[in-house]
Amino acid sequence: MIGIEKLLAASILSLACAATSAAKEKPCDRGCLLGIGDSYINALTYHDPRQIGPMVAPDAIISENGVPGRLGEGLWTTIKSLPFRQSFADPKTGQYMLFAVAMEEQDQRAQVAIRLKVKDRLITEVEALVTRKGDHSLFEGGDPQKPLPLWSTPLPASARLPRAKLLYLANEYFETLLRSDPKGLFSPDCERFENGVQTTNNPGTRGGISCTEGAKGYYAFITGVRGRRFPVVDEELGVVVSLAHIDLAGTVKTLEIRGKTIVLPERNQVQRSSAAFAAYKIEYGHIKAIMARVREEPYLHVTVWDK
Repeated sequence: MIGIEKLLAASILSLACAATSAAKEKPCDRGCLLGIGDSYINALTYHDPRQIGPMVAPDAIISENGVPGRLGEGLWTTIKSLPFRQSFADPKTGQYMLFAVAMEEQDQRAQVAIRLKVKDRLITEVEALVTRKGDHSLFEGGDPQKPLPLWSTPLPASARLPRAKLLYLANEYFETLLRSDPKGLFSPDCERFENGVQTTNNPGTRGGISCTEGAKGYYAFITGVRGRRFPVVDEELGVVVSLAHIDLAGTVKTLEIRGKTIVLPERNQVQRSSAAFAAYKIEYGHIKAIMARVREEPYLHVTVWDK
């Protein structure tokens, strides 16, 4: 009888292991990635890394603002809530991306971007960018703004592009900043938000220039874009996410905008770099909207992800 009980126990254990193995081998589709992302964010807002611990690989690489860390550190200790958030997913790369506004202690806010990489349904990489007031010259100080509805609106089939074309257009954004020639890259009604600040068609910021005007020389003070990565192509939403370092050598002092010579602010004449996480909404072959989280860093800074 004992032999039969042991045999049954062994069979049950074998079936359980087989079921677990099968679950891990099953591809993590869009819904799976968004679910894992939700689980991570829920654990983060509850300050409880134990909730997500079993879903994180033992050798996972974790960083915040480019500095290696562990679950439960950094934003985990300060966050109170995420009043607004927008997620993207790419089953082909197994990656998830979140752009959000976080409320922290004393009702201070942070502009947040978090990237997760998933393999065999385990999180193997966590990369967070957290920008607070003073971390960049651009920072929205009013009430948090909800992302535009277009970020969560799937594209009709007629507006979608092949994956390779989406990646090309996202990379072309950086190229047009460097060459000061947009070549029809942007939709006429394109809008850009950086750290919650509307930086296009806004008289209070950068003279109210459009996406196209901005790419015609306004950003000539940008002298290099390093470490370009495109971890997420969300084909359903028509969104590409990029991560990069933007370098300012401090050598450009003036710009020609709308036929006038403009002296750059002193901060743009100082040698520095910025870490930039950005999402591009692409419709009918043109960039319609840009949502970015940007944080200043030492000139030519290198992080754990660049090594």
